[in-house]
Amino acid sequence: MEQSVAKDVQQVTFTRRFFGDILLESLLVLVTLVIGWFIWLFFTAKTAQTPAKRLLNVYILDANTDRPVSAGRVWARDVLVKGLLFGIASNFTFGVAELVNYAWALFGDRRQALHDKIVSTVVVYAPNGLPESTEGSPTPFP
Repeated sequence: MEQSVAKDVQQVTFTRRFFGDILLESLLVLVTLVIGWFIWLFFTAKTAQTPAKRLLNVYILDANTDRPVSAGRVWARDVLVKGLLFGIASNFTFGVAELVNYAWALFGDRRQALHDKIVSTVVVYAPNGLPESTEGSPTPFP
């Protein structure tokens, strides 16, 4: 892979993760009355993104291969693990589970939240979109 292409894909910052995953995604769920968010996710999951990640040019990659994850894996990650598992756990722990989930991203070398560790994903920022070479072979993302 050319070095200039690799520069276009960067490790996502904690600030972008926090504002994108927690604030913007939550706002989009509320504004679209939940069902709109699910419809939007149906279309954005095909590009390894959630609605908020789409707006922020952020992508979900497999942590082992650095290739975009499948739409099914986006659904499993965001609806089952993040939404149900951590959503339910946060209700019982008064939000502590959600805090731990995202605080995990502060300490990891690839800024993976706990839900990323569970489903073996990593989040990257690609302002110009993912390079086409991510379709077939592993790429050296940070």
